[in-house]
Amino acid sequence: MISAQTLRVFREENRFPLFRISEDARANVMRGMIARATRLHGEHAVPAFVLRNIGLIAAT
Repeated sequence: MISAQTLRVFREENRFPLFRISEDARANVMRGMIARATRLHGEHAVPAFVLRNIGLIAAT
């Protein structure tokens, strides 16, 4: 049986798992989401400042 203290520590250590993902991985996910939105809905769907700030998006 797992003790209450062990469960508490586990919850604290795993509360924000997204913060453990590297910045590069997060940036790649965002680029992919923006590229998909642009392909599906056109360039007007994504604000111009977002496109300028993320750099080159592969048009696949």
